[in-house]
Amino acid sequence: MKTILLLTDYTPASAHAAQYALRLAKRINANIIVSDSILVPERVLVPVGDAWRIELEAELPQAQDKLAAMCYGMEQHLIAGTFPGSFVPGIYCQSGTLPVADAINALEENNAVTFIVLAANLYYGSNSIMAGETCGKILASSRTPVIAVPESAPVRVAEKYTCITDITNNNGPYLSRLADLASHSAAELMLVNINNGRPLDHEQEQALKALMKEMINHVDYGRMYYRYIPNEAPETDMEWLFKCNRFEALALIYPKKDLYKRILRFDYQERMVGNIDVPVLIFPAD
Repeated sequence: MKTILLLTDYTPASAHAAQYALRLAKRINANIIVSDSILVPERVLVPVGDAWRIELEAELPQAQDKLAAMCYGMEQHLIAGTFPGSFVPGIYCQSGTLPVADAINALEENNAVTFIVLAANLYYGSNSIMAGETCGKILASSRTPVIAVPESAPVRVAEKYTCITDITNNNGPYLSRLADLASHSAAELMLVNINNGRPLDHEQEQALKALMKEMINHVDYGRMYYRYIPNEAPETDMEWLFKCNRFEALALIYPKKDLYKRILRFDYQERMVGNIDVPVLIFPAD
């Protein structure tokens, strides 16, 4: 059975991400585990004889009650919005007191997680997407595709996915998984290669097209196609992507060693060009 791990910090943005997770779970027939593992309890000093010991502050019972109440609310929302005989995802809660990376790894290993869903504010500037520190920690430690849901992203079925790929790597398995996700809503899948060294000459463009066609032929999905960024585009790659294309979800497939340097940045020092208002699916490729 597929499982979606929903991470929450009980903010309105997390509540919005929960609605997205519910819609996704119903679409792909998956259960949901809700966890507040991204909330790490404060460390406190505890006297032990003449010494001190650092312990985690005991907030677990209260957190468990809050998490159980959230899961109950999600269940009631499901019951009210599901037709008789339709698939109803199971919703389970698991509170965490481990550091983020350890908690995510434990949940992945024990529950065969298909996707991790969390709320995140995302911006694009230059050739990068900027995200927050918590999102960065999760991506750095996770082996599971992560879906970052901005609060401004509508909760709807995607009719078109745009996928940023690095054609120099073997992305076939990841594209197959993305195509499987797109197939649940018969969505289009547009592949785009973000090039950091524009302008491309005609020979380079033809080579890119040939490589993309070969990649498409390895994935059995009839609604996938490739589009390259035109040389004459006045905007940077990311600006062109968001201004000149309509899509309901964005996917990134990049090896971890390149992911943070070339696409994702977790600081806000760079000038922000625009707000991202679609869910972003990130495959942390090995």
